Amino acid sequence: MAGNGRVYPESVEAEQFVLGCVLNDESCLKTIMDAGMQSESFYKNAHAVVFNAFLSLSKSKNPIDLLTTGDELERMQKLSYIGGPGYLTELCDAIGSVRSLPHYIKIIKEKHSLRQIIDLSIKTQEDCFAPTAELSLIWESFVASMVSINGDTKTGESRKDRNLTEDIRNWVLDTSGTFAGHECDISVQSVTKRDKTTRRKVFQRLVKEGLIERVGNRNGYFRRVENQVEEIDWRDSSTGALDFRWPFGLEELVKLHPGSLVVIAGEQNAGKTAFMLNLVKLNMNLGREIYYASSEFGGEELKERLSGFEDMSLDEWNFHFFNRTDEFQDIIKPDDINLIDYFEISTNFYEVGGKLKLIHDKLGQGIAVVALQKDSKASQGRGGSFGLEKPRLYLNLMDNYPAGQTIQIRKAKNWVDKTKNPNGMELGFSIYAGCILTSNADWHHPVRAR
Repeated sequence: MAGNGRVYPESVEAEQFVLGCVLNDESCLKTIMDAGMQSESFYKNAHAVVFNAFLSLSKSKNPIDLLTTGDELERMQKLSYIGGPGYLTELCDAIGSVRSLPHYIKIIKEKHSLRQIIDLSIKTQEDCFAPTAELSLIWESFVASMVSINGDTKTGESRKDRNLTEDIRNWVLDTSGTFAGHECDISVQSVTKRDKTTRRKVFQRLVKEGLIERVGNRNGYFRRVENQVEEIDWRDSSTGALDFRWPFGLEELVKLHPGSLVVIAGEQNAGKTAFMLNLVKLNMNLGREIYYASSEFGGEELKERLSGFEDMSLDEWNFHFFNRTDEFQDIIKPDDINLIDYFEISTNFYEVGGKLKLIHDKLGQGIAVVALQKDSKASQGRGGSFGLEKPRLYLNLMDNYPAGQTIQIRKAKNWVDKTKNPNGMELGFSIYAGCILTSNADWHHPVRAR
């Protein structure tokens, strides 16, 4: 318990998944160790014991599986403590796809960090209430502990071995947007009064150099001055549209230019993936490589879905497919076609706009199409108006069971015919065999009931 009757942050399911991965494939232990996990990372003591058994087997160069782990726990006299052989079997059965291992490792580490911060906060409160409390000592201890929790400590490297001034300067130059002095302290491990004085002097020099500036009246807050821009030769820029094909002939209404971001916001069962696979089919032989990132399914399901296209053999498909759940901007191919199916965001929907901007900023002559979840009663996908800012085209897919589906042009910035506004247009369609799209009507502006 963390105090006040509240339970510490934990995810027993994630811990079971990670341990189950090792029992099924001992090579997963290296992935876990490389991520910095230790037995202390586990909330449930029994799980920490099982993890220690893995480490013992690995150290003695013995194989790690259900039987050897049970024997090792028996030798440690801990087999009954963890729940017996039956619980080890449960762990083996607890995993889904090993591809998800990094995701669950991240969950465990974050929960462990939260527990550490709670304990540190309780200790810091006690220190502050002490009659002999000294602010500087408490702060130095707190910052040092937070650095350790954050995983930024450079083990074995003393302050004498580092050029603090250079570290601070490099940290600032690698930072974008608004930042605070204490954030720099944590990152570069400025703990002592002397360290902080050095940091303030470096900041003052950077202000004079015009590399950073103070943010309003907020004491200790600064922002990077981004004054390096690349001038665009707009006179020689092409006015031609990007050669990109859409289901239902959407390219006859809307055109896209290189570097465009598109969002497809779809309700459940509205056909987001079917729509994305049809984009692959229509564009895979037009001169640009297609990169399809899925957060939802793997190769087995993809193969099954592609088999539904009866007019194409599996050998005819020509695109790159991989799994990804976050940080999509890191895998964007600037001059090619990037399809992201889909953003998995269940909280903090306001982050959608920022994530879309990161993707948009990575584009060159290519295009990115991002699928989002959409609630049935919402006028756009998760992220609301934040998600409308960067896309040049924003489409809604709505499920009208049993009548079929509807696609709506929520936002279109570039019209093919300047006299024909496509914004708000809709088209009814049906999905067959999980992938074949058939229109039920033409594009039209619906008449809304008054």
